[in-house]
Amino acid sequence: MSELFSLAGKTALITGATRGIGLATAWELGRAGAKLIVSIEDIHESADIAATLSGAGTV
Repeated sequence: MSELFSLAGKTALITGATRGIGLATAWELGRAGAKLIVSIEDIHESADIAATLSGAGTV
């Protein structure tokens, strides 16, 4: 995480985080230190995305 772009202590809400731009946004905001809230229509995909982001240390 860069000191120039730190989101430590902030919370980010990302909609459409299943794939593409939404997932990339969640990934990068998490890397910058933000706590993430992701909104996904399918509960099964939601669990998969949360596991993916948690496994990468971004959540």
